[in-house]
Amino acid sequence: MKRLFTLIAFALLLSTAAFGQNISFGIHAGYSMTAFDWEKFIGLDDADEAGNLLVGVEAGYLVGTNLEVGLGFNYVLPYPVEITSEDPDEDFISKATLDINQQVALLFAKYHLGMGSTHPYLKAGLGYYFGDTDVKYEFEDETYEETVKIDPALGINVGAGLQLNNLFVDFEYHIVERTWSDIEDDEAAGMNTWNVRLGYRF
Repeated sequence: MKRLFTLIAFALLLSTAAFGQNISFGIHAGYSMTAFDWEKFIGLDDADEAGNLLVGVEAGYLVGTNLEVGLGFNYVLPYPVEITSEDPDEDFISKATLDINQQVALLFAKYHLGMGSTHPYLKAGLGYYFGDTDVKYEFEDETYEETVKIDPALGINVGAGLQLNNLFVDFEYHIVERTWSDIEDDEAAGMNTWNVRLGYRF
């Protein structure tokens, strides 16, 4: 709930700037899919990728004719991952469910390939990735829940899209490595994601 209030506050802040010259304000929704390095992240050679819905806001400033720079925020619902032991008689934990939270505050640049009402664009940027993981697991016929901290990290993202009058549709690939906060000398794990977004710009 606190994350949702943060998103709303951020949207209101950006909307106040949307009336400035060469400044546009956008809202979007879409779907995000993991492309994690599961072996480093949770010690599995392979795991099913997880996805969930995302919403977000952005504000851009047109610099010159084709170049736009801006700020944005993506709020993604937790990625659900379920792990079941292949040998419950040998393993202490027979089943675990992870809700992986990863939000991102963005600094981006877009290069518009044309400035007509319908045109494609390329984009790239930096991101500040943060959020922890909620874990629920079964141990000796009891169910336990805890939140595992993951250090925030800086990452990059690239993508492309299509502007259709005030509508836009695009995809993004986010590249970031993060480490578990409570594990000393833990090796950073790739927590990359794909995003597909549909939005409206004012």
